[in-house]
Amino acid sequence: MEQAQLLNELSEVAERIAEHRLNAYIEFRGTECGDIVVEFRHFDDRYPNGNRGRRLYTFWGEDNLRAWHYQIDKVFEGGLLDEQFIRSKYK
Repeated sequence: MEQAQLLNELSEVAERIAEHRLNAYIEFRGTECGDIVVEFRHFDDRYPNGNRGRRLYTFWGEDNLRAWHYQIDKVFEGGLLDEQFIRSKYK
């Protein structure tokens, strides 16, 4: 996945958080090896620890992007992130 695509995802989700006034955040950060990581964190009392997050990495492929989107979309529909994030192995 290209860095531009990852940053585009960040922007889209940030707009949705503001639109829905969701108790969540999305951020990106660079790693020492040059990759970019986007993290989405959702806060809700229904989670055992009060929050749960999902990360998206530049070295992941399209299958993982779709799985990440599915999880985020569930939150915007009033649901929760799954306990475990099933993803393809670096496709």
